[in-house]
Formats: sequence, C-alpha cells, structure tokens
Amino acid sequence: TYTYVVTVVYKEKGESAPSAEAVVSYVGVDGIEAAGLTVKAVGNDIIVLNADGLGVTIASANGAVIYNGPGEEKTVVTVGSGVYIVTVGKTVRKVLIK
Repeated sequence: TYTYVVTVVYKEKGESAPSAEAVVSYVGVDGIEAAGLTVKAVGNDIIVLNADGLGVTIASANGAVIYNGPGEEKTVVTVGSGVYIVTVGKTVRKVLIK
C-alpha cells in the first residue's frame, strides 16, 4: 500500500500545501493473505485460494461484474488488463492485471 500527495512548486511563491492523500494498493504475484485466504494475480488470471464456503465476486473498476459465484479451494478467473475489485466474503482487495 502506498500513500501519495501532490504539491506544486511556484517559482516565486514557494511550495503549495499538499493535496488530499491518495492511497493505492497493489497486488502482485505474491498476493495478499487474510486468515488463510489468498488473492493473487498471475498473468491474466485472478486466483483466489482457500475461499471454500465464501461468495466470490470480481468486478471491473467501472463496476461491471466479471464473476460471481461460490468460492472453492482454488478459483481461477481469466480477465483482461485493468484494475479489479475482488470480494471474498467480507474481504475486499484491489487487483491490477498488466
């Protein structure tokens, strides 16, 4: 997770106050684990591990639902490049597919 702010440097006035913070989370090949649950991106696949008995929803950044179904020991969904929101039970993660 990274937190960014933006400032402007004026030639004669100095630096402006920082903007509001923007927080960005990135999930790569190593994934994110929570209570045995793993969400990771490998190539064009979003892989959810250890989601037995939990609902899994994968939505694109614009809200279109790509996958909605029951979780399994290993759930694999192939997607195009972009940012996706993966919800497993009450756990929510952002995934970037390059």
